[in-house]
Amino acid sequence: MLSVKRKEIAFILIFVCLYSLCFSFQIFSDKQRLYSELSNDLYTKNHAVFVNNNKWVPSEILGKSEYRLFFEVNNSFRFLIQNHGEWKPPMLSGSFFSETDQELKAVIGKEMTNYLKKENGKNYILFQGDKYYVTGIIGQHYASSSDYLAILHNPNPQVPTDGRLILDGNSKSAVKRISKQILNLNPSITQIENTQRGLYRTGNLSYYYYLLWVEVYLIVFVGVFSFLRYWFEKKQVEIKVLFLLGISKKIIHRNLVIKASLLILLSNFISYGLFYIINSVPLSQTITNACIFLFASWISIYIFIRNDSLRHKSEVANSDIK
Repeated sequence: MLSVKRKEIAFILIFVCLYSLCFSFQIFSDKQRLYSELSNDLYTKNHAVFVNNNKWVPSEILGKSEYRLFFEVNNSFRFLIQNHGEWKPPMLSGSFFSETDQELKAVIGKEMTNYLKKENGKNYILFQGDKYYVTGIIGQHYASSSDYLAILHNPNPQVPTDGRLILDGNSKSAVKRISKQILNLNPSITQIENTQRGLYRTGNLSYYYYLLWVEVYLIVFVGVFSFLRYWFEKKQVEIKVLFLLGISKKIIHRNLVIKASLLILLSNFISYGLFYIINSVPLSQTITNACIFLFASWISIYIFIRNDSLRHKSEVANSDIK
């Protein structure tokens, strides 16, 4: 029962289609989130803003959660003070600088290339008398507000001007927790309401995103349940033959679960390979999809086995009455 037969190809194809639906939705949501952040000056909707008039920046790590801390001088120039995690802006060319770099470096938007100067074959941008060597161009091929940004790296955490501290991160709760920590470290700074730009300001994306998320995974669960029901019924003849041969139903059902799990994992591997060629898919999303599908299949098969057992007991009871 553990070998993959020719008639199991339909099983694999069905689950490849269901996986493709999940991967397509995840790629769409990632691109939508990227476009929203590009139109919001590379900030997420979770970012917190602090008025800072005393040139203070925290030097210690503010928590174990992933976050980034900027010192925003104006609408175009900002320093990346801390980058606790693996965040980097979308890059058109070049590479993002490392937080451990000991030189003045920068990444800039497409429109900021007009201000580039060259020295010893290296491009740099001048800001407040200092030369920041450009390591890459940020943004996408389409126009966005990030085209007018310059993210600067200065190994000296003492920034040279007044401005605003911007705390950002993918976790809203982490941003709130670290915001309280910043206010406790320096009570002289004040937190103000953040201003959303672009799609975060013009559209209620969160509501539509979660609505679409529910619909997609509801379709997936119904698809998994419906096809596994069909597959389980097709296996009834094989189950009865094995039972007559002396194999316990516990072993038969266990092998059914193992076989379904192996076929689902194989379908996941095939779908991941196809979408990795078309569009790079993070391994974490693949693992998440596999867990969702396995969980849904185990619940479905358990329900089928339970109903089959109850039906068998009911038939035995009716025959005894007769």
